[in-house]
Amino acid sequence: MIVIRVLFLLLLLFAAPFLYGYMLLPAYNKKRGAYTVISCILVGRIALWAVFFICLLPCILKGVHFDTSVYIYAVTAAVLGVIMMIIKRMTEPKNKELKVVSDSREPFGKKAMWLWILVAVIFVIQIVLAFVFMSPDGDDAYFVGESVMTVSDNRMFMKDAYTGYSTHVFADIRHSLAPFSLWMSMIAFLTKIDASLISLTILPVYLIMLAYGVVFVTGGDIFKKSMTARGAFMLFAEILILFGDYSRYSMENFMLLRSRQGKAELAAIVIPFTFWMLLNISKQLEKEKKPGLKRFVILICASATACLCSSLGAFLYSLFMAAYGIIMAICYKKLKLLFYFGASCAPCVMVAVMYLIF
Repeated sequence: MIVIRVLFLLLLLFAAPFLYGYMLLPAYNKKRGAYTVISCILVGRIALWAVFFICLLPCILKGVHFDTSVYIYAVTAAVLGVIMMIIKRMTEPKNKELKVVSDSREPFGKKAMWLWILVAVIFVIQIVLAFVFMSPDGDDAYFVGESVMTVSDNRMFMKDAYTGYSTHVFADIRHSLAPFSLWMSMIAFLTKIDASLISLTILPVYLIMLAYGVVFVTGGDIFKKSMTARGAFMLFAEILILFGDYSRYSMENFMLLRSRQGKAELAAIVIPFTFWMLLNISKQLEKEKKPGLKRFVILICASATACLCSSLGAFLYSLFMAAYGIIMAICYKKLKLLFYFGASCAPCVMVAVMYLIF
C-alpha cells in the first residue's frame, strides 16, 4: 500500500508534469538530455498549477465540497491533456526534430566535471536539510493548518485556520483567491498521505528541486555552449541562495525555510520561470519576429499560477509583463507586442477585479 502511494505521488509530481510539458513546449530536443526533461517538468508543473487554479476558484466561491472540486480538476486536466496530445500530433511534422537552441558545446572536461560535482554536493546538502529539519514559521499555522483542515473537513475556507471557528469564504478573500494550500491538500487527498507530512516534509524538497530546475534551464540558455560556465552559474546561484538569509523576507529565506507557502513559490519558481520563458521569447523574436502561440499559452499559465500562489502575485506578474512588453515593443517597433504580453495577464486582471468586488 505504501509503495502504491509513493508511486502515485511520483506520478503526480513528476510524470504528469513531464507529459504536460512535452505537449506544450514548442520543441522537444532529445539531444539536450537533462535540459529538455527538466524543461518539460517545469512547463508542465506551471500548466497544471494553472488548471488547478482555474478549476478550484469557482468551486471555492460556490462552496463546493473539496473532494468534488478535486474530481473536477482531475477530469479537466485529463481532458485537456488528451486535447493537447491530439493537437500536437496534428500540427507538428512527423520524423522531424525541432531545435530551440544549438547543440554544439564544449566537451565535458575535468574542470567542468569538478564544478558540477560541487554543484551536486551543495544541492544534495540543501535537499537533505529541507527533508530532515523544519524551520517553524508563524505563517505555517495558516498554510499547513488550512491544508490539514481542508482534507479532514472536506470544505474549503469554511473555518479559520488559526482558531478553528466557522467562517465564510468571503471573510478571508485574500487567501480564498490564492488557494495554494489547497494544492497541498489535493496531493494529500489523492495519495492518502497525511496532509501535514505532505506540507512539511515532502513538498518542500520537491519545490526546492523545481526552483533549482529553473536556475538550471536558465543557465542552459544563457551559456548554451559552455558546460564550465553553466556549472559556474549554478554554483554561484547556490551560494547566493545558501547565504541569502540576510532577512526573513528574502527570496532565499522563503525558498529554503518556507517553501510550502505560496509566496515562496511566487518568488523562487514563478517569477524566475517567467524570466526564463521571456528569455526564450526574446530569442524567438530575433529569429521569426513573432513569439508564437504555445509560448503565449505558457505565459497565461504562469499568470494563473502567480495568482494561485499569492494575491500579490497578480500585481507583481502584471508589472513584470508590462515592463517587458514596453521594452520589446520599443526594441522591435511592434505595438502589437504590448497587446500580446498584456493579454497574457488576463488571469491577473480577473483576480484583481474579484479582489476589489469581494
